[in-house]
Amino acid sequence: MEQCVVCGAEVKPEMDWCSQCYAPRNTSHPASHGPGAVESGAYQDQRFRPPPPVHDVRYSRLRGGPTSMGAFGRVLTTIGTFLLAYAIYMYVFPVMLGETGPKFLILYAVFIVPVLIVVLRRVWRPSRIS
Repeated sequence: MEQCVVCGAEVKPEMDWCSQCYAPRNTSHPASHGPGAVESGAYQDQRFRPPPPVHDVRYSRLRGGPTSMGAFGRVLTTIGTFLLAYAIYMYVFPVMLGETGPKFLILYAVFIVPVLIVVLRRVWRPSRIS
């Protein structure tokens, strides 16, 4: 069996491409010429660069960051969510259904409580602040 000149994997004679790096079989060694060539002669493919160093990543529920709201924004969003749920209950049942009462309050709670849980969990989850 032959070896791929790019990555060194074994290439079967009937294959036209390397199964690991997908380089054509007739590719010359990339260190000899082309955009991947470097002065030291070593091949440096941009796809295989080491990841950049990671700095300390912090998360918080109460502090605001560049893409998150702080405690004040979260409290306002929570209050707005409850007010919207109350307004929907006050409009949907008396106006659209023509009925109110404890039976319909339980029916409403069955549908709205899961929605409120999902929304408030998303609002109050820790956000990246740095």
